[in-house]
Amino acid sequence: MDDAARLYGQVLAVNPRHADSLNMLGAIALKQGDAGSAIERIGQAVALDAANPVYRYNLGVSLAAAGRLEEAAESYRQAVARLPDYPEALYNLGIVLGALERQDEAAAVYRQVLAIAPTHADALNNLGATLTMSGEMEEAASCYRAALAQNPQNADAHYNLAKLVQEQGKPQDAVSHYEAALKIQPDFLNALSNLGNTLWALNRLDEAVSVFNRALAFKPDFTAAHVNLAGALRTMQRLQEALAACETALSLQADLAPAHANLGMTLQELGRLEEAGVALEESVRLAPDVLEAHTGLILNLHYQAKVSEAAIFAAAQRFATHVKIPANTHFKNLPEPGRRLRIGYVSGDLKQHPVGFLLAPVLANHDPDAVEIYAYSSQSKEDWLTQQLREQCGQWRSVVGMSSQAAASRVAADGIDLLVDLSGHTGGHRLDLFARKPAPVQLSWLGFWGTTGLPTIDYILSDATTIPEGDENLYSETVLRLPESRFCYAPPPYAPAPAAAPCLKNGYVTFGSFNNLMKVGPDVVQLWVRLLQATPGARLLLKWASLADRVARQNLFTAFAAHGIAPEQLMLRPASPHPDMLAEYGDVDIALDPFPFSGGLTSCEAMWMGVPVVTLPGNRAVSRQTLGFLRAIGMPELAASSADEYVRIATELAADQPRLADLRRTLRRQMAASPLCDAYVFTRNLEAAYRTMWENWCEKAANA
Repeated sequence: MDDAARLYGQVLAVNPRHADSLNMLGAIALKQGDAGSAIERIGQAVALDAANPVYRYNLGVSLAAAGRLEEAAESYRQAVARLPDYPEALYNLGIVLGALERQDEAAAVYRQVLAIAPTHADALNNLGATLTMSGEMEEAASCYRAALAQNPQNADAHYNLAKLVQEQGKPQDAVSHYEAALKIQPDFLNALSNLGNTLWALNRLDEAVSVFNRALAFKPDFTAAHVNLAGALRTMQRLQEALAACETALSLQADLAPAHANLGMTLQELGRLEEAGVALEESVRLAPDVLEAHTGLILNLHYQAKVSEAAIFAAAQRFATHVKIPANTHFKNLPEPGRRLRIGYVSGDLKQHPVGFLLAPVLANHDPDAVEIYAYSSQSKEDWLTQQLREQCGQWRSVVGMSSQAAASRVAADGIDLLVDLSGHTGGHRLDLFARKPAPVQLSWLGFWGTTGLPTIDYILSDATTIPEGDENLYSETVLRLPESRFCYAPPPYAPAPAAAPCLKNGYVTFGSFNNLMKVGPDVVQLWVRLLQATPGARLLLKWASLADRVARQNLFTAFAAHGIAPEQLMLRPASPHPDMLAEYGDVDIALDPFPFSGGLTSCEAMWMGVPVVTLPGNRAVSRQTLGFLRAIGMPELAASSADEYVRIATELAADQPRLADLRRTLRRQMAASPLCDAYVFTRNLEAAYRTMWENWCEKAANA
């Protein structure tokens, strides 16, 4: 290029008005990274020969390289005005218009390119990208596929199609196209990052970790890969590695909100709740419009003992102020109070999970003459319970990876009357979908105990124990209470028969808790220490997934040792298959409920296995779950009103081996005969609540 520039300079020395030489000197300058000189030289060529479209085109390229996009667009238009069938100028004009966020104009220009050159693969790909931004997904997908038909080696088209089909809820197809893009361009970092995230969502965790590490091999300072690697490792309970990945990301970029969020969630798994809260609060500060940042913090606050219900409500209200998704206000649903209703259940937990287990008896008992059931699943991992739930639903939709707009359109097209959120601020939620208000009546139930904060969710379903009279001001939703309990319990078919009380053969009492260890804060440890000290020879069995982590185990040993509890008094076990976990209640005499976050399904399972649960309800809704169960089965005496009474109830039970032995034989029968396990009556009450909500909406619609 230097030789060429010298020769063009010689031409200009002879003829300073030689436009082609000026144009070519400008092109060389641009290739050498000097956009300013390129604009000057090519501008001189244009001044000498204003009718030449190539000069106008090259000037547009140079202006675009200098970031002068409006001028670049005008230069491309001038080129096209002089040569209407100039696909390169039109194509570049489309790129500039897209960069200026004038998507409709860009799409029109790309269509002009394709009218001239129907096989222009790059124009097809870019038109697809423009249509994707406009929400025209089907036509966009057609464009990407047409681009790939012209050029199967177009990595960008594979990548764009992968993102689109992922948003449409087709993660397996997305994986195929990401892999195709990477086969063409192995160092395509965004494709590696997105592939890893998709594999993570599909629970293909080892593969996800491998992909994130591939990305880091190409670019060791790729912060997004470090963050996503941390998330996948946390899911695998490789907590120390996850912590290290978070710290690496933050060392590279201290103000990276997702890194703070992942750090918070990892610290939470390690039981460091207050530190986790600080990290999650920082993620909200840095990314206030990211809904997941708020969700992580709100969930953390529910676990912290020193945080008030009012503070949690304030956090939920703050979340709502940052929801900037437009809500629907016009519905085509017929406001007929008595007609059959379409109920839509939305959850990321329609599987072997507390929500799946607690929803199953309801689906089995819904009256098909009164309601038609739709399920909207935001999970990718499915199991035997997913299959059972699918069979019990009239219609099953996957919204995995779907945008809130696409998912809301699906709900609206199905004509859902009542849309039920089963997640609240827990993992896999789709509160973004509820923010769009695709159904006339929306409510939160089952998977979350507190307020969502969303003004588009009309009701929260609970009971008089969980949300007592007078607490309505802590909820953005209207509180509607079910007669007995806010949910009912049905055991899995493989639940073994209760074993004999282990104290009879061991000669000592074993207390136990299979609750999430995030619930076991310093106050819980201190109270359980008191209980162990007051019960000679007693042991404590704790079981949770994070106990697979060496440091998490050591942290517990250290916490109890600080109060004089020897390591041999603690039995720490990681997660195991559900049938095995239920059988392990055969090693527990008395279950201890943590506070202020009590057990839900965990308490029900303990009692079903013949193990009594001692609880300490407080002033939070989530602290009163087990109290509600005990009232429902006729054993409220196991609910304490103070820490001292908690110790008294548990020690008296521990000293009464005949009663413990008797409970092994009778507690399951007593529970099965109680309202807690009467799925038929519970479902009738639930449907009556749905009908009340629907009638209220019909009345408002009639008066509107």
